[in-house]
Amino acid sequence: MADNYEYMNEASIDNSLKCILCSEPFINPYSTLCNHTFCLSCITKSIEEHDRCPTCGKRSISIQGVKPFINSSIHDLLDRLLVQCRLCRQSNIPRSSFSEHATQTCPKRIVNCSAIDLKCPWQGPQDEFEIHSKQCHYEIMRPLLGNLLDTIQSLSNRVQRNEECINSLVTENQQLQHANRSLIHICRQQYQSIRDIKSQQHQLKEKLELVEILSNPNLNHNPRLNEILSPYRSYSSIILTDLRLNNFDISFIIQQAVISKQCSALILSNNSIGTIGIEVLSNTLRTNLSLRRLYLKAKHDE
Repeated sequence: MADNYEYMNEASIDNSLKCILCSEPFINPYSTLCNHTFCLSCITKSIEEHDRCPTCGKRSISIQGVKPFINSSIHDLLDRLLVQCRLCRQSNIPRSSFSEHATQTCPKRIVNCSAIDLKCPWQGPQDEFEIHSKQCHYEIMRPLLGNLLDTIQSLSNRVQRNEECINSLVTENQQLQHANRSLIHICRQQYQSIRDIKSQQHQLKEKLELVEILSNPNLNHNPRLNEILSPYRSYSSIILTDLRLNNFDISFIIQQAVISKQCSALILSNNSIGTIGIEVLSNTLRTNLSLRRLYLKAKHDE
């Protein structure tokens, strides 16, 4: 604002009203702790470059250390200084009133066209405003342009609502994708649980079949194994390797080799006997006193 006026009779202004940094009458004066006064903008700039008082240079200062100058008599003298507007050249304006002059009454102050809401780009001095207004094409076309701008604003509002709707749908889609991933994870867990249950059911079925074979003499018969086991004597080592034996052969082996012949060694390497068959065999061996050696692995693993 100070750039838009100049002082009347500046040479007659007392030096006590002037800032030593800009040599102009104080604007928004602030004082340091060492009681030296400057314009706020001047002392702020000085502190940024040097941290000492520009007058005495003896005290380290900061912007937090300066306070508003409170001498009411000096403020009153500063407010009553007369200035002249650089734009309209009106003179003898009290400095305290210049802001009102510059923004409200100066005929040369820059104003916008009244059709600025219609995007008229004109700016000019206040005293030329009336002439422009009578010739402004935007103002003449206000009814048409007003409707057009209203339509544009309506479309902009619809676009904004659509964008909000799209953002909402995007968020909802992301939530659905997250829920879908969670559902897939749950389904996989359930599928694995079902597979585990089926595996357990299969193992249980095999166990039941083995129990049935062991408890039913009519089912517990294996001609091929009977022919193989017949030559072996009691308390001997019985070798049944590479015979493709499986879980369902275990019951016959237990009856004929372990119980009847009370073998001292039983070699079952290189067969297809699973965990269920081994479990049934181990349950039998808990009360067996004759068997000393048992081979279940392949020959190269023994």
